[in-house]
Amino acid sequence: MARFVLVHGAFSGAWIWGPLTDHLKAAGHAVAAFDLPGLGDDKTPASEVTLDRCVARLCEVLAADSEPAIVVGNSMGGVIATQAAARCPERRGARLRNRLPAKERSESSRPDKASGGGRRSGAGQYHHRR
Repeated sequence: MARFVLVHGAFSGAWIWGPLTDHLKAAGHAVAAFDLPGLGDDKTPASEVTLDRCVARLCEVLAADSEPAIVVGNSMGGVIATQAAARCPERRGARLRNRLPAKERSESSRPDKASGGGRRSGAGQYHHRR
């Protein structure tokens, strides 16, 4: 089975993944959902919360297990997942794919449209090479 690491977006916490976590675990997958700095139950003061700190937290979670992980990021979590793919030394050679499912894309969210809209969430898949 697969290992999933779930990264929530802004103004939420790991709790948001509850129903998905239950389904994945019931299917036999390993799942890690954690609170980003300053969100959920994490006690980091707001003045110390940065993108770098959020990425570092995800890198810590990924490094806690040598098993390859499928990283799923919601909203801001997609940005953090993308940055982690580039910054985690133990994830060198990782491949990251960010994409919304076709049925969730709208004309305004397509990056090729003149409106300048971009993707609002993403999922990254990391393949750790030993």
